[in-house]
Amino acid sequence: MQRPELTRRRRLLLRVAASTALVWACAGAGAAPAAADACAWAFTGPDGVAAVSVTGIPPCGEPAPTPEPPSPAAAVAALRPR
Repeated sequence: MQRPELTRRRRLLLRVAASTALVWACAGAGAAPAAADACAWAFTGPDGVAAVSVTGIPPCGEPAPTPEPPSPAAAVAALRPR
């Protein structure tokens, strides 16, 4: 079985890809750690639906606790057509 012939174009593309990977690995890959400065959450509760979005450097507040899941009987009843 023979290898496909390396054409001029294919050689050029391989060199460009290798050069790009080398530059990225040396300069761009570990430049700085990523940091998030925004957070958002949404919840539903007895007072309705609320969505919160916070941006900035200070850490975000604690989101509302996760509501209790409905009982299996209530879940089945919600799925039945009315």
